[in-house]
Amino acid sequence: MNKIFFFLLVFVVQIVQIKAQWYDQKSLNATILIEKEVNSQIVPLGAGILMLNYKDRSTAVVITCAHLLNRSSIIITLNADSSFIKYCQDYGKKKIVGEKLIWELVENKVRAAVFMEKNNMKYVVKNQALDIAAFLIEFPQIILEDSSIINVASPTAIGITTTKLRSDLKLGDDIYFVGFPFGIGAIGKNVEPLVRSGIISWLSKDSPNFLLDAFSYGGNSGSPIFKKGTMKWGSLNWEGIYFVGMITGHQKMQIDNVLVQPDTNKLEFKKSSVELNIGLAIGVWADYILEIKNIAEGLDIAKTYD
Repeated sequence: MNKIFFFLLVFVVQIVQIKAQWYDQKSLNATILIEKEVNSQIVPLGAGILMLNYKDRSTAVVITCAHLLNRSSIIITLNADSSFIKYCQDYGKKKIVGEKLIWELVENKVRAAVFMEKNNMKYVVKNQALDIAAFLIEFPQIILEDSSIINVASPTAIGITTTKLRSDLKLGDDIYFVGFPFGIGAIGKNVEPLVRSGIISWLSKDSPNFLLDAFSYGGNSGSPIFKKGTMKWGSLNWEGIYFVGMITGHQKMQIDNVLVQPDTNKLEFKKSSVELNIGLAIGVWADYILEIKNIAEGLDIAKTYD
């Protein structure tokens, strides 16, 4: 009897552990924070996804929403490698100058300003109609006297396989997406993106977009969408966690003639219009992202210093 109970306990523990694997930590490590500078303050702007640059492995492609990059420069932020943090502490350093970018250590994060345009040159490729954009970044390394290498950051860059694209998804499939709604996960000592889940609630062969039964908010623009893992019964393994697309916004409903009180100190009301988030996030398929990514692999990176 005790043996049977022990076997059942071990089996249940294994199932619980496997059920916790519906998302992949690598998808979080591949999600970066995009910020902007406002009145000398750095504030969250949205999310981006790192992808492999097959033409130059010393750089990575950042995919995000085009509307986030309608400015001359942005700031990319991600978690610093622990060896780089220790190096900075030991040598009293805060910055490292790469071939193109200057990386600055801020608590446990590293930041770099990236130019979208400079000297009449463009360093980003966009599809404004689909709200997709891509640009390149570099990750410099420090080589010490003993030939050991210190990475400024060790993010995960994902690849898109053509066998795991739009044709593999169907209505009702479980998904999750990673981002920084309301700045959650963007303001602390570390970059800690928030994970939300939902299902594919609408798709059409005639549209590059699809809808998710999920709430997205400001800070989710550029959030990568992944297919949730599904368990293979018999082997107790999970499979099918792969990149699906990107959040570009959410469906809104406008309500007119709503009474609002502009000044809480005055007893007066005015009519206004209010937009409601109805819980349908808008995604763009990975197929169209792949087209932009392939073009971006041939881009250059503007130097952030002369």
